[in-house]
Amino acid sequence: SVAELFNYNTQQPSNAFISTIKDIFKKFDMLLNRELKYSEFKGFWECITNNPISKQEFEEEILAKYTCSNEGITEKGFINFFIDNLLTHGEVSLKY
Repeated sequence: SVAELFNYNTQQPSNAFISTIKDIFKKFDMLLNRELKYSEFKGFWECITNNPISKQEFEEEILAKYTCSNEGITEKGFINFFIDNLLTHGEVSLKY
């Protein structure tokens, strides 16, 4: 069977979806500082898309739009990043 990851009627992710995104976040949080700085997010981005992301793109497209510190995206921001991509593209897609 297929697990429901997102309820489009309520616009809410399932617990399985949130748990999976948190696991991905933890894998790339190499410094264990509860945020993904540019170098960590860049590793994630290139792993998923096979495309580079510049520091300027990271700052303008990620840090400016999602919950973050001055230097990195937080776990909450990372989850919202995935939800936005799911709603925008109909799947978890990382292309803008």
